[in-house]
Amino acid sequence: MKKRIAAAAFLLLSSTALAQNGKAPKAEPKTWDVAAPPVKTRNVAIDVDEGTWMNIDVSPDGRTVAFDLLGDIYTLPIAGGRATRIAEGMPYEVQPRFSPDG
Repeated sequence: MKKRIAAAAFLLLSSTALAQNGKAPKAEPKTWDVAAPPVKTRNVAIDVDEGTWMNIDVSPDGRTVAFDLLGDIYTLPIAGGRATRIAEGMPYEVQPRFSPDG
């Protein structure tokens, strides 16, 4: 009997709350995902030959440099050549580091 009264009281209170504001409780918002923003995006080509505020690391064997530029991470042979992008996307990638074992 007590369970029925408690259940009836709960239903009465919850229906009264809905009747007062006329709206059902809002659902929890989705978690924000930087990699998949809920807006229209587009790619923009940027050609650069220098950068500032860059982070850099040299590989343990001394043959490769890793650096960040405009939110992506690149590697480059220490002797020069063409940079290879190894981390890219919407999330801002910074501060590359080589592991001690390479």
